[in-house]
Parts: sequence; C-alpha cells; structure tokens
Amino acid sequence: MGKIRKQTQLVAAFSALLLATQMGGTGSSVLFAVKNAVADAVYEREFGQEDPQRFSTSNNTLAGAIPTSMSQLVHQARFMDYVKVDCIDVSRYQKSIDWDAVARDGVQQAIIRMGYRGYGDAGTLVTDQYFRTNLEEATRVGLEVGLYFYTQATNVSEAIQEAEYVLSGLNGYPLSLPIYLDIEKVEGDTGRMDKANLTTAQRTAICEAFCDRIQQAGYRAGVYANKTWLTTYLYADELSQKYPIWLAHYTTNTSYSGDFTMWQFSDRSIVNGISGGVDRNVSYSRKVNIIPETLTLSNMESIIPEFYGDGRISFDTFNGDVAVVDNSGRITAVGSGETDIVIRSSNGSVDYVHVIVPESAPPAEEPTEAPTEAPTEPPTEAPTEEPSEFVIETNPELPTENDHIVFTAPVVEPTAPFLP
Repeated sequence: MGKIRKQTQLVAAFSALLLATQMGGTGSSVLFAVKNAVADAVYEREFGQEDPQRFSTSNNTLAGAIPTSMSQLVHQARFMDYVKVDCIDVSRYQKSIDWDAVARDGVQQAIIRMGYRGYGDAGTLVTDQYFRTNLEEATRVGLEVGLYFYTQATNVSEAIQEAEYVLSGLNGYPLSLPIYLDIEKVEGDTGRMDKANLTTAQRTAICEAFCDRIQQAGYRAGVYANKTWLTTYLYADELSQKYPIWLAHYTTNTSYSGDFTMWQFSDRSIVNGISGGVDRNVSYSRKVNIIPETLTLSNMESIIPEFYGDGRISFDTFNGDVAVVDNSGRITAVGSGETDIVIRSSNGSVDYVHVIVPESAPPAEEPTEAPTEAPTEPPTEAPTEEPSEFVIETNPELPTENDHIVFTAPVVEPTAPFLP
C-alpha cells in the first residue's frame, strides 16, 4: 500500500518551503506547507522508522505495466452484473489531501489507514498521522469510508489488542465500509511477524480474532492480502466465508480464483487532490433489488419487502398520498391509488416496487330491525269448578242400621223455569 520515500522528512520540509516560495505562495500557504512538513519530520523521527508500510508492498512480478485506472481492467465473468465502484486507499504517505477535488474526480469510496503495529521487536501501536483528518474529510464530501490497520501481530492476543486499538481510535464514529486487517510481509526488511515463523493456521487465527472483535463492536470487518498470501500463507477459503476479502494484485486481469469483493490493482494511480501516486481499487458492489415488483396493500397496511444490495441504501416514494416509506424500507399505505417506491444505492443502482392501494369498500349498513310488538298475554282461562263430590255423613244418634244418608252438592242457580 504505502510507498518508499527516498528523501528524509527534513529535506521534504525544505523542499516544501522552496516550492511554495517559487510558486508565489502567500505567507499563510508557505507557513502551512512548512508546518505540515515539519510535522511529518517529527512523526517520521518518532514513529516512522518501524512503519511497515514505509517500503513498497507490491511483491507481484508483472509482465506488463501496472494499470492506473479502472478503464484498463478486465473483470472476471462472475462480476458481470455487479456495479464497479472507484475506490482509493490512503495513509500518511499521501500527506494532506484535497478531498473536495478527490470527490469531483469521480472517486466514490476511500479506505483510510487508521494505524499500524511497528514491525520492530517492541511492536508499538501507532495511529496514522492523517487518520482523523482523512476520516472526517472523506466523510464530509460524501464518500463511503472504511479503514485498514497494518498488523504485525504474532498471536491472537495481539490481534485482539490491535482491534481494541482501532475501536478506541474510532470512538463510535460511523463507517459505511468494513475495517480491514492488512496482513503482509514487510518489504525491504524483516518484520516481527516474519521472525515469528507462524503457521498458516496461526496467521488465519490472527485474522479471525481481529475481525471477530471488530464485528462484536458493530462494525463490518475484512481481510486485505495480496494474491501470494491468499493462496499460500492464509486459509483464504475459510476467511472468505465470514469476511469480505480485499485482494491486492497489480495487473489488468487478475487470475485469483478465490472469493473477493474488492481488488487493489495499482499503487501508482493519479487522482486530483492527491500529490503523487495513490493506491487504486475496484469495489464490486451488488445492484439493489427489491422483491416483489408489485405490491398490493389495504389502507394503513404496513410491510417491509425483501430487498438487497450493497452501498448506502435509501428509499423514496413518488406519491406520499398513496404510500410512504421510512429509512428501514417499511412501506405503509395511507390512501387509495397507485405509486412507485424507489430504492437507491450509493453505488448508482436503482430499483422500484409498484404499490397498489385499492379503494376501501364503504362500511356495511347495520340491518334495521322491525319494531317489536308488545308481547300478548295468553288468554286467561275461566276457573274450573271442582267436581261435585258425594259425602256420606253418619248420624251418630241413629242406630247403624237406620243411618241417614245426606247428599251434599254445589248449589246451581236455574237458568230456566223448572217445569214439573
């Protein structure tokens, strides 16, 4: 990633002063250039000697020239339907960057170095001199931003320590791209990780420990390595099942057959706003897609349809009187009619779902009941007379054989004259 600087930083400070003066710079611009160059010199003296990125990290033997732009690339067939996103990665070696100019030049993403572990025996953790400025400025101009950390961990504990160091430096700052662990050999010298003679399993475990801790904190994590490391020194197939792989291979047509989502193809690309060469990448981004194509909702019904895609995703409606949509993609019908909900990705892809909300049927009328008549009382029946009974009374004064029999019956008034 980083490039070797032949001259010392003090020489650079003098050069900056001389150049600014020759170009007729104002007093403030000259002072700014000198101030930055002196800061670079101090940083170099304090930390730079063990920066594993101070040498060129490209270990690819190329038959032809290294490409400098995406237009020179031949993409593998598996990425035919992907959006190709222009991405750069930067560190202190690009010095002060004009991020407005970078954005105007068409760059859409930036991976910024957060820091590194020194490759000496002490293994000091160091924050990149321009980390915070680059992070905030790239975000301000609207780029999608991620980070990388150059590891020199020799075991899982140190890998976790590096992850904690990155998280502490971020302090919750939101990112739209992953945090990558940059694992590679120190070019031009022997690093502490090289001296450790780690096995493939141990190197892979270091990557997993770093990425797992980053993901536990709510960020996405990935692994950066060149083709040689991915095919020889890491179990890349295992890593790619859990994390995105950022491939470094400086060529126009990579032959790497493993999984990867981003390809660093150059270390010498030219971008407006950056002095000198810069690393250039193509990020393969899935187009957004929303399912189904048509959605029928009843009034006030709410649903989140299935959708996928890479990049920052946003939603909008063409007619808010029919249906509205929130940032999560939840669509709510608010009135009858038809409209389209649009889903957009920062990678430039767009998709739609057509929403139909039928008119609500009028509420059914309550059935009217016939007036109820007062209940009629059942006819009263005339009281029934008790049947006549014959009572035999015995006169105790008479002898038994002369008992007098008296007949008692109800008195009935005659209804007609009695004829003898």
